[in-house]
Amino acid sequence: MKNPTFLSFQSAPMRNRRRTSGITLVEILVVIVIIAVLATLSTMGVRRMKLAAAKTQTINQLRQINVAVNMWAGEKNLGEPMYAANGTGDFGHEGFPGANAVICPGNPAKALFNPQSPDDGYLTDHSVFFSPLAKMKAPQRRDYKPDDTSPAHPWGTYAWHYPANVAGSLTSRQDNAMGGAWAVTSIGTGAKGKLLMANEYTNSDPIWDKQYLALLIDGSVSLVAQNEPGWKKWAWNQ
Repeated sequence: MKNPTFLSFQSAPMRNRRRTSGITLVEILVVIVIIAVLATLSTMGVRRMKLAAAKTQTINQLRQINVAVNMWAGEKNLGEPMYAANGTGDFGHEGFPGANAVICPGNPAKALFNPQSPDDGYLTDHSVFFSPLAKMKAPQRRDYKPDDTSPAHPWGTYAWHYPANVAGSLTSRQDNAMGGAWAVTSIGTGAKGKLLMANEYTNSDPIWDKQYLALLIDGSVSLVAQNEPGWKKWAWNQ
């Protein structure tokens, strides 16, 4: 006859081993939390990479535009960039020509891109005007009409800011080209004579926190901070 005490002594550890051999609820929760943290970190990393790539592409676009502007300026306007008739070119869908539409076309796309003969323009790729940092993508080339812009069909996702009319800084030539009444702008004195083009803030990714890439008159690209809505003041990171 078997000893019941012995059987009881042997069976208790076996029962404990069976109870602890599986995965507990706490362990499952820990694994889920770790996976969620890793997924979040991975998503943030991908977003940073995309943002860095978009920033690099935007800088390249602005530099291409600068080359085209200088080519146009040398041939058409005594070396000076075309003017924005509304003073700032606040939005990509604004394109008001000035009194002299040749040197004050209303938006740079009108002067630099030729929709009738795209390969003959100063810029042959219209998508250069559409920053990857913006929410709006470039249309197909056959559908791009810089002469007929609207909120739904802008000439680009940049704001045109030349020249900066601060405290009556316009030359008589600029004033005559614009038509006088158009020579109004809200750009602060820090941008006087410096700012050519920048990301349009209404289309830009909020992650920039009111900081935008800007093309300066000297051809350099700089990150600028917007202190107030509507481009009222600028703080230059220089």
